[in-house]
Amino acid sequence: MKTLDPEQWRIIGRLITLCGDRARLSEILKSQEVSPESVTELAERGLIAAKLNGDDIDLTPGLIKTYRRSVYLRLSNAGESYYWNDPHRVLRSLGKAHHGLSLSYLLGMIVFDDVAELHRQGLVHALTEDTTVDLDSARQRWADSPVLVLPGGGEVFTNAVMVRTTKTGQRYSDL
Repeated sequence: MKTLDPEQWRIIGRLITLCGDRARLSEILKSQEVSPESVTELAERGLIAAKLNGDDIDLTPGLIKTYRRSVYLRLSNAGESYYWNDPHRVLRSLGKAHHGLSLSYLLGMIVFDDVAELHRQGLVHALTEDTTVDLDSARQRWADSPVLVLPGGGEVFTNAVMVRTTKTGQRYSDL
């Protein structure tokens, strides 16, 4: 399945915070600054469901243009499953934390390989008190180890590593 772009993540993130409640399409488009095409693509993939006058509908650009204020969106079961299984969801938490989050906190949400992949994609960067940490070359001693082995053989505790979003990663966070 193709990964979601930042606009689509903002839509999914907004709907997940509503805990199953519905949201008016016009409010989503305005508050999250997203395009109607992003909403249509999510509906085509089955990640969100749309209702018009209480009836489920297939969302099209024409319906969005005509019935923008009457259409309600909610997250489908497939959309909720996608949200909880995709590592990009941590970017929402990182984007809201002004000083970043510790690596040990993130490892409670996703595995280290996913954090390293986000680093390779240029969405996050990691640092300690005195230096930056290259998560591509770092590794844990064993799964769930509190120690991170750095490329030169040095070690650092995961709670001493702060992870922050880059400007690109910040686009995945809610507006």
